[in-house]
Amino acid sequence: MKEILSLARELFDVVGVVVEGQKTFLILGLVSRPNRDLDVFLSDSRRWRFPGFYQHFTPKVEVLVQKLREEGFGAKQKKYSELNLKEMAIRAGMGFWGKNSLVIHSRFGPWLRFVALETNAPFKPTVYETSPRLCGECDACLRACPVEGLLEPYKLMSKERCLAHLQLENPTLKPISRCDKCLISCPISLGD
Repeated sequence: MKEILSLARELFDVVGVVVEGQKTFLILGLVSRPNRDLDVFLSDSRRWRFPGFYQHFTPKVEVLVQKLREEGFGAKQKKYSELNLKEMAIRAGMGFWGKNSLVIHSRFGPWLRFVALETNAPFKPTVYETSPRLCGECDACLRACPVEGLLEPYKLMSKERCLAHLQLENPTLKPISRCDKCLISCPISLGD
């Protein structure tokens, strides 16, 4: 198992494990940054596409799935709609709920994006973070929201007001970047 986790840590910025009964999930995180923009999305009028995810996550996930299968384990990437990836990342100790309702990591702030692999490999659950909350008295993200979509700290954004959610309701054939003012305002740097 150590060899597989080492490979995962080489491929991804952050790796965590969540065990639920008989199911084991590898939670894999990459930092969204200008040269690896995981927040750009577009539509072909039937469904949304996230080119940054396909370009940066997919090849790495395929390498890890192949390694698991070579070692005799099953592995399947879970669809975003099948799991609450933010909740899984927090359970894996990869960060904490931020006031902006995103996962806040001590080094990467709110810039981590996640995928999950379900596997029958016998990994042990991970816990990395030790501080319960990183936001403290800071409310920069709440103040930065141009539409006051963050109605209450640590609660999900109002989908009816959040520009990022509203953008998802209006398909476009041109790539657009989601509103990220609450992310940019976060003082926790990318640390790299």
